[in-house]
Amino acid sequence: MAVNYLPADAREIVALIQAAGRRAVAIPGDIRSEASCQRLVAEAVRQLGGTHILVNNAARQHSVTSLLDLTTAQFDWTLKTNLYAIFWITRAAPPHLQPVAAIINTASKQAYDPPLNLVDHSQTKAATVNFSKSLAKRPAPKGIRVNAVAPGPAWTPLQRSGGPGAQ
Repeated sequence: MAVNYLPADAREIVALIQAAGRRAVAIPGDIRSEASCQRLVAEAVRQLGGTHILVNNAARQHSVTSLLDLTTAQFDWTLKTNLYAIFWITRAAPPHLQPVAAIINTASKQAYDPPLNLVDHSQTKAATVNFSKSLAKRPAPKGIRVNAVAPGPAWTPLQRSGGPGAQ
């Protein structure tokens, strides 16, 4: 398993994976950069010898009390993290995926029931669902499955970093 991360975020996850007897590699990078996403896929393939499952599970959310409080910089950061990155990573993966491979994109309940305080996050999760549906039609004949999953509420550092009222 390859884990992409910002500095210091991956150590605990990699240790847990390795403690379960599985191989894990940590690959640093900022997925808001197309070049970083391309390096992530290439490095994962190099270090692990290929890829069978691609899981796009990164997200950013920032709670705001009003649309007027959502800055263009915050909006851009959320879209690049939640939407551009899954596009760039998924686009880099097909040459390394074989039949019976899977692409799994993490959506959210916000895609279906958006709260007032997470306008940008909710937009990206709805787009992730649509991206997954559209993408599923393309590789299916090659035996590559594509799914979007909305796992439900989970307490993660994402909520703590999203400010008061983040869900």
